Amino acid sequence: MAAEAGLNVIRSELQSRKQPDLNWYFETAATPEENREKVLEALAEASEHVKAALRLGNEEGKTFWWWPMLTLLASKA
Repeated sequence: MAAEAGLNVIRSELQSRKQPDLNWYFETAATPEENREKVLEALAEASEHVKAALRLGNEEGKTFWWWPMLTLLASKA
């Protein structure tokens, strides 16, 4: 995609960042209760592959996950 955009990738790095408790996101976004329930249901029904890829888990009753982040350093071709 970078090459198609006319960029030369100098360096790339993939990192994962642990996300705060899901309820924090719900509160911050003022997520309606109905939508919260749908998200929690989707997480409960997620495949093992998805759960493993996001490193989905619980700590002290809080739902957390690791978000993959890609950092690119590129220059114009």
